[in-house]
Amino acid sequence: PLLARTEAEINAAFCEAGGGGGGGARRGLPNSLLAHLAAAYAADAAVPYAAAADAAGLAALPPAAAQGLKPKKRHEVFALAPLLARGVDAASGPSARLVWVDVGGGKGHLVDITMRAQPRAATCFVVDKDTALEGQGRRVRARRDHAQGRYPHRQGEGRPDEADVRYLNMFLQARQEGGDAEHAPLYDAVAAGCHCVEGEGPPPHVLVTGLHACGPLSNHVLDHAVALRADSAVCFGCCYQRLALDETREAAAFTAAHLNISAYARSAADRIPYTYHTPCLATKGLHTAEDMAHYLATKRYVYTLHRLLAARGVEEAVLRRGFGNYPVQSMAFAAYARAVAGRLGVGGALAGEGDAALERFFTDAAASRAVRVMLLRDRVRESCRRAVELSILADRALWALGQGGGQYAARLVQVFDRQVSPRNVAIVLERMARPSPEPDARESGKLDP
Repeated sequence: PLLARTEAEINAAFCEAGGGGGGGARRGLPNSLLAHLAAAYAADAAVPYAAAADAAGLAALPPAAAQGLKPKKRHEVFALAPLLARGVDAASGPSARLVWVDVGGGKGHLVDITMRAQPRAATCFVVDKDTALEGQGRRVRARRDHAQGRYPHRQGEGRPDEADVRYLNMFLQARQEGGDAEHAPLYDAVAAGCHCVEGEGPPPHVLVTGLHACGPLSNHVLDHAVALRADSAVCFGCCYQRLALDETREAAAFTAAHLNISAYARSAADRIPYTYHTPCLATKGLHTAEDMAHYLATKRYVYTLHRLLAARGVEEAVLRRGFGNYPVQSMAFAAYARAVAGRLGVGGALAGEGDAALERFFTDAAASRAVRVMLLRDRVRESCRRAVELSILADRALWALGQGGGQYAARLVQVFDRQVSPRNVAIVLERMARPSPEPDARESGKLDP
């Protein structure tokens, strides 16, 4: 992997650059930091990949089934669909009816492709706050059903193994924030779908999924899965920087408690001391040669401009705001410096500088020890990126176990190819059999959020 230098290689490069101390002293990295880097690599290797599932149903689908899906989303859907079907079969049997809640499902691609590849009796709810995506999903499904002469909305015309897909336009919040009334449509719909008339077979299998649930939505997916007494839940987190802050909070108000939410993390003396920038680090995904080359080129430009403005007496947040969608690999440093300085409102500091002078400064500064050390420090920090992400996900899994009151087992599983989809680790919750003789609340059609 491009970012996975061994700790020894990073240490040697850091020492060679003289980054271990002032005055050119060639001291290496502290042993404690090297130990952390070794643990970061070991943590990634400890999360297993999901075993391959039978994808014969997907292979038989016509090409039009994936129409409109970008390559990344297609890879995710086609990798996850057979795993979900296998999990339901293993837990409840192939004849059990499925009740599926897909949170943030958009147009319903995951539900649609899974049900077409693995037909079974199912009631599926695609939950999304985006009205436009919901409408597009409805229209696509209606056109296809009409073309095939199927009218699922007519009573009694659906096949026994046909999925009944419904769309719920709602904003899923934490239960204590949204309240019963806000989430009542979801709970009522799932209760109706779960209602089992005596003699029709075993209780249905309830599945809750969240494919790339941004920020706090991953927490809400797990929380509502427990409240719905789901048999299983699969949730992928992303945009971890949104876990800590919302639009009204400032960075100064951030504390490590925003990311340490499980009982274990809150009580542990050695809880992870997250900072405001930690979740932002975990959110980045650089797993291709093109991504890495662009990132390093941008870093060199940003650090050089920072030194240039500092030499002119300008204290501006270039390190935080100098990143932008600039074609730095084909863009001269002089053009980049003027564009960013103008955007930051300090373009006057470079007014007397010619392009040739700016390019000479870049050539000199880019080869200087200071810029090399800054780049190496970035490499050290980025080497811990995956470990930070896994720590956040593990904390969420522990929190979900606490919410479930001992009724669930949890694990982390890698599902997607990291070269295609960097956020490839899922939190999997599985409901354990309960010895209590009391009937399940879903069987009676009653669910209490």
